[in-house]
Amino acid sequence: MKNKQANQILRAWDLAEKISGGELDKKAKWFSGDIRKTAYQKRESGTINEKISQNNQSSDQHVTISLLYLGAYKKQDLRDSIQNIRFRDTEMVQNRDPAKGYSVALIVNSDWSFQKIEVPYAAYFYLKLRQENIEEAMHGQQYDDFKSQLSQQLEEVIDRKRADLAECLALANQIVLKTFKLAGTRNVGQLRGLFQIQDEPPMLNSFYTEDIERVLQASADDSLLLKYLGLNPDVATKQEVDQNRDFISKLLDVENLPDGRWPGPEKYFQSLMQQVAVNVIRDKGPIKTDLKTVNGPPGTGKTTLLQDVFADTIVQQAKVMAQLEKPMDGFRRIKPIELFSNCKYNAYELIPALQGYGIVVTSNNNSAVANISKEFPSRNKIRQYPNENREKQDEYRTQLEEIDYFSDLANRILETADSWGMFAVPMGSKANQQKVFKHINHGVLKKQLSVYSDSWADARQNFNTALEAVHQEKARLHRMISIVERANPSVVDQAYLELKVVDEGIEVLNQEIANLTQKIENTRHRLVTLPKKRFLIFWQHETPTHDSLRFHISNLNKKIEGLNERVADRRKERRHVVHLIAQQEKIIREVEPIQKQLKKEGIVVFNDDF
Repeated sequence: MKNKQANQILRAWDLAEKISGGELDKKAKWFSGDIRKTAYQKRESGTINEKISQNNQSSDQHVTISLLYLGAYKKQDLRDSIQNIRFRDTEMVQNRDPAKGYSVALIVNSDWSFQKIEVPYAAYFYLKLRQENIEEAMHGQQYDDFKSQLSQQLEEVIDRKRADLAECLALANQIVLKTFKLAGTRNVGQLRGLFQIQDEPPMLNSFYTEDIERVLQASADDSLLLKYLGLNPDVATKQEVDQNRDFISKLLDVENLPDGRWPGPEKYFQSLMQQVAVNVIRDKGPIKTDLKTVNGPPGTGKTTLLQDVFADTIVQQAKVMAQLEKPMDGFRRIKPIELFSNCKYNAYELIPALQGYGIVVTSNNNSAVANISKEFPSRNKIRQYPNENREKQDEYRTQLEEIDYFSDLANRILETADSWGMFAVPMGSKANQQKVFKHINHGVLKKQLSVYSDSWADARQNFNTALEAVHQEKARLHRMISIVERANPSVVDQAYLELKVVDEGIEVLNQEIANLTQKIENTRHRLVTLPKKRFLIFWQHETPTHDSLRFHISNLNKKIEGLNERVADRRKERRHVVHLIAQQEKIIREVEPIQKQLKKEGIVVFNDDF
C-alpha cells in the first residue's frame, strides 16, 4: 500500500497477530496414562499402507489426528523480553501472564506417524529477541527456512520404524529445546497435547497474517480498507446512533421496514437496536455507506439479526426476478470455457441486476460460521411458535415443505436429514467446495427442477401477491402509527391549564367591566343630583362640573367597549382550546387499543407519553 500510515498500522497488526499465537490449548492433556498406552497401541498396529490409505481418504470422512506441544515456555517470559530487550524497559510487571506457550506443535496421524509440524511465529520471535536479533524478530526473513529445517529434523526422529515412541518424543523435544534455547525435561509424561482429534484441529497460527501481508504488497490503496483503519472516515454519513432519537425515529419509519423477515416465532421481534442495525445494513435509512459494523458481546443477538438481513436480501433479489418474463432472462451467455482440448462448455452468468445478493460469511470462529452454514438450513430454525407448540400447526414449516427448496440436495451436501432447503452451504475449504459442485453436477438439481409444477407466470404472480400484502400491511401500520403520533396527552394537560388561564382572564375582565359599569351608575347619580347655576329667576344653567362628569361617563363607556372586545377574543380563544381538548381526548381514546395492538406486533412509536 502507498499510504504510509496504513502501512504502519498493518505492520503493527501483522506483528501483533504473529506473536499472539503459540499458546497451549486449555483442553490439552498430559501425555501419560491411558493416552500414552493408546499411542503405543496405535503405533504398533500402524503400517505404511494404513498411512497411505489414511492420507488418501475422501474429503467427506473425518481424519483422526493427534497434536503434541513441544518446547513449552512461559508467555510472560516472552512479554518480559519484548519489554526489556525491544524497548529497554526494566519496570516490573504486576499482573503476570499465567499462560504457557509452545515452540512446536507436532501433528501426527492416527498411527502416530509424522504428518507435519507447526512453528508459531511467537516462538521464533522469542528466540530471535533473546539473541538480540531484533531486525529478524520483527521481519522474519529467515523464518520459512528455519521452519523447514526443523521440520526435516523432527520427521526423521518421529518416523523411525520400530523405535520406542517415548524415546522418539523425548528426542524430538530435546531437539526443539536446543533449537529454541530453552530449559526443559526429557520426561515425555510432562508433554501435553490434544489426542485423537476428529473435528478440525485448533488454530495454531493467526490466519490474518497472510491476508495482511498480501494487502501490504498491494500496489494501490483500497478505499474500503482505509475506512476500516479509520484513515478515510466518511464524515458525512457518520452518526452517533445510541442517543440520537430523531435519527432512530426516521430510520425505523414503517416505510423503511424490510419487506422480508426470517420465519421465526411470531411473538419474538428484533429489539430496538437490533432493528436499527438491520435497517442500516440494508441501507433502509439516511445512512448509505459501504462499510458497516455491528458490535456486541456474545449472546446479544448478532447472529439473530443476520437472519432478517438474509431474508430481506432474498426478497430484494426476488423483486428483480419477478420482473423477468422467463427464467432464462436472468442469465447472459459469456465466452465458452474450454474444459480440455476440443471441448468447450457454454457458460452463463447472472445478469448484473441479479448480482450482488450473495453473502459470504467468514469468521475466525469456526463454530460461528457453522451456526449459519449448517444450522440455518435446519428445520429447527423455522418455527412459527416458540417451544415447539404442538397444539398449533406450524404454517411456516408446512409452506416450506410444499415449496421444497432443494431440500434433498441440501441434505446430501450438509449430510443431514432435516434441511428445509439449500439456504446456505459451507464452502470455506476446497473439499467443501468440491462436495457442493459434485452434488449439483450429479443431476440432483436438474431432476428437482423438472418436477416443479408451477409455471414461471404463477410463481411471479404468487410472489407479487405476497409482496402487495406486505405493502398493505405497512400502510395499515403507517395509519395506526400516525394516529399514535398525533396523540399527545401532555398537550391536553397544557390545554386545560391554558383554559384555566383564559377563564380566569375572562373573569377578571368581566369584573373590571362590572366595576366600570358601577362607576358609570355612580357618576350618573352625581350628575342628576348636582345643583345647576340659576340665571335670573326662571332659568338654570349647568356648571362645568356637569360637562366633566358627562365626559367621564363617555370615557368609561369606551373602556367597557374595549373590555368587551377583549372578552370576545378570550371567549374565541376558549372555544379553540375546548375544541383542541375534545379532539385530543378523542384521539387518545382511539390510541389506547391501537397502542396495545402495535405493542403486540412489536412496533415502537417514539412518543413521550406512550
